[in-house]
Amino acid sequence: MNIMKITLALAVFGLGATISVPASAQAPEGPLVCSATRAVECGEDYDCGPPVPGQDRVTFIHIDADNDTVTMLGPESRRGETSTIQTKSTSESNLAIAGIDANRVWSAVVDYSDMSVTITVADEEAAFVVFGQCIPADKTSP
Repeated sequence: MNIMKITLALAVFGLGATISVPASAQAPEGPLVCSATRAVECGEDYDCGPPVPGQDRVTFIHIDADNDTVTMLGPESRRGETSTIQTKSTSESNLAIAGIDANRVWSAVVDYSDMSVTITVADEEAAFVVFGQCIPADKTSP
């Protein structure tokens, strides 16, 4: 992360101080690869907890906001599945995208300051909230 140094002179006390302030978040160029690190599933009975194990939940995604696509990268059984980004909003600090697939609505917000991602998926029976991290796709090779 870029850090901008600001030096403040505290004339009243005759002291000098240096404060590190994060520079404004900068949008990465190109696609992102994001991984799921935690998830919560909530049913219509308000029972929330970790997702039911044994199902092929998406663990890695490739977000290409320029081409309005999200591609599943993992697990292997879901690799290559795609979803169209139907709504997109960008700012200096984040990227927000959303779409609808198989009667499920989904959304994702990437915070550029720390590259965290929050993803939601919902249908008439349940909702999932997934937290994760993203990196620019061009940084995935060693």
